[in-house]
Amino acid sequence: MKTTVKILTASLLLVLSFSAYGQSRLGVTAGYISTNNISTSIVHPDTDTENGLYVGVLNQNTLTGGLGLEIGVMYSLLTYKYSIFNKSIHAVNVPLHFSYKYHFSPELAVFAFAGATGTFGISATWKEENNSYSLYSGDHKSLNRLDVKPGIGAGIEFSENYQFRVGYDWGLLNQNAVSGGPELKVNYLHFGFAYIF
Repeated sequence: MKTTVKILTASLLLVLSFSAYGQSRLGVTAGYISTNNISTSIVHPDTDTENGLYVGVLNQNTLTGGLGLEIGVMYSLLTYKYSIFNKSIHAVNVPLHFSYKYHFSPELAVFAFAGATGTFGISATWKEENNSYSLYSGDHKSLNRLDVKPGIGAGIEFSENYQFRVGYDWGLLNQNAVSGGPELKVNYLHFGFAYIF
């Protein structure tokens, strides 16, 4: 838990520190997130799609012209349910993206972004009937906490404050913590709204 608090604090300080440079705008964002879990084994137990929500803060900085730099801190909750089984994964995601925005008018713009997202798992729990297990530690450890996800995305901005965003991130690190087990990569599809102050 102490590690989680340190990561959250450091991430928030990083986001806020960017507001001191250039034309900086802070914002809040929330939306839907879904996983595309890819394994070298067709029978890997964690290849089912998890769905959930994310919420967080963004700092968007204009560097020059339409080119910008964006950093954020997002909390995500992913869940999966099958019969009597439930899986839930809580994580902190820190995206760092370069962006380009094109204005059709002062009230309408489109933008694209590309970069990478660092992901740190806070907790992952597997529940079946009256039993609950951590998937990050103990006898049932099967998932790794850390991942790096390069990604791309695009969006549209209305009235300089409202954004609709969609993106896809590819997981680079093996998420299977079982020694000698098949490789597991976790990709994210996400879309949502942001309000930029």
